Amino acid sequence: MIEWARKRTDGTVEYSIDGRVMHCERAFISWLNQSCIEYLSTLSGRIDAVKNRFGIRRLTPIPVSRELLYLPIRSLRSRNCLLINHLAIAGWKREGDKRVEIIFGSRSTIKV
Repeated sequence: MIEWARKRTDGTVEYSIDGRVMHCERAFISWLNQSCIEYLSTLSGRIDAVKNRFGIRRLTPIPVSRELLYLPIRSLRSRNCLLINHLAIAGWKREGDKRVEIIFGSRSTIKV
């Protein structure tokens, strides 16, 4: 299961599947849009649906499939965009006032 995905400095994608970090040469938004299209909708269609249904305007969650519900930690337009798959989270620990360590089902972690 994809745990998180982020935009690398060169605009490509880095993501974690069950604790294994992978890299994809596709542009981040293109990769994310293709993931949505595999489930019969575009990225913008999914974002618009969530905005209309729930009224969320900033850092809109992106439901891709039954196994992928991305929560943006940083904006999709940001150079440092980070998406966390809500359905892969097993727990979390607060680290100070502004940091959180997210623990996934594979026992891998990421600090945000």
